[in-house]
Amino acid sequence: MSQRDMLRMCANLQSAGVEVKPEEISTPTRAVVMRVIGDFANICMMVCPEALHQPLACNLQNHNPCSAVPNYAINRMILRREALRLLSKGLLQFTLMDVFKPEPKRFGQMIQQMLKYFYHSEGVYDLVSEACTALDETAARVERQREDLDFERNELQVTSQRVKALTEARVAETLSEAIEKKESVNEECNVASSNYNELKQQVERTFAELAEVTKELERREERLADLRAMLVEDPDACVERLRQLQQDVTQLKEQVVAKKRSLRDTSEVLNTLSDALDRSKGLHRLATQTASARDELAQVFIIIIIIIIIVIIITIIIIIICNTHIEKTCKQKTAAQRRALLELESELAELKASVEARHRQLEKVQKEDQEAQESLQALEETERQRREMRGQAEALRRLLVNEIAKMAVLIEGVERTTGIYIRAYWQVKSG
Repeated sequence: MSQRDMLRMCANLQSAGVEVKPEEISTPTRAVVMRVIGDFANICMMVCPEALHQPLACNLQNHNPCSAVPNYAINRMILRREALRLLSKGLLQFTLMDVFKPEPKRFGQMIQQMLKYFYHSEGVYDLVSEACTALDETAARVERQREDLDFERNELQVTSQRVKALTEARVAETLSEAIEKKESVNEECNVASSNYNELKQQVERTFAELAEVTKELERREERLADLRAMLVEDPDACVERLRQLQQDVTQLKEQVVAKKRSLRDTSEVLNTLSDALDRSKGLHRLATQTASARDELAQVFIIIIIIIIIVIIITIIIIIICNTHIEKTCKQKTAAQRRALLELESELAELKASVEARHRQLEKVQKEDQEAQESLQALEETERQRREMRGQAEALRRLLVNEIAKMAVLIEGVERTTGIYIRAYWQVKSG
């Protein structure tokens, strides 16, 4: 390598911030190489000297944390390795041996790689900065969307909690009202059922009494029929008896007439036999007394017959009056029973109307319960829709996270591609 090339390389490195002299390139030492690599690492990796005194920034393999080596030396070694890895491209690979045992040719190639890096770093930085700017914008947009989603999720949570509280309060209120209405309706139904049972028992008792009264009425009707049959049959018997009595009276009258005739004949005989009458006054007096006794006996018999007829007529009249009174009493009882039946029927109709009203009220309560269940179902549907919206928001968030991951992978691919292009470019330039 000519002296002119070395001067130009030193000037370019000095303009980039790395101090090196041509004689140091021709005869490199460990201190020179370490200083040049340290300056290059500080410039390209933008590491300030104060940061080298901080604790270990990354995990190294085979590193002993109890080692007495200071943090500065460890961090410096990390930077040297990263700088050598950054300068190693293609077949040109640099190791720590190039630092501890430097060679002019290898050190010159290292200087050339540094110049190539400085020459192309600005373009790479622009490409990477554009990609990073796009990624930052995407990240900012994703962050805003995430914040919006978090805000919406918080609002959804607050709204869902509020809706849940309102739903629970509404459900509790509706259930309490339904329970109270149900209890009141049950009490009214129990009262109505007890009243219905009492009225039913009263109706059964009334029907039993009506059955007894009906049986009594049937017995009375049978008795009345018997009495009517007797009234129908007895007049004929009485007529027959009267006829017989008339016949007997007629016979007695005929006998009396015959006796009178005989008495008249006898009186005529006695008149004719006045002489004999005088002689037989006692006999005539006895015969007269006997005739008068017979007349009195006939009169008494007639009077007895008349009294018997009067008694029979009075008995018939009494029977007719009793039958009339019995019929009137039965009619009054029947009318009273009919009135009682009408009253019971009206009470039964009122009870049926009350039961129907209770049934309508129960149906109304059931309808209100059904409306409450429908409102609960509507609230559940709203909650389900909100859950679906929350799931969609979560899916959108996952999609955004996936997009961010894809962008990160894309950035990594761009970096790898950029590295490949740079390596290819340096290989072409070096070749």
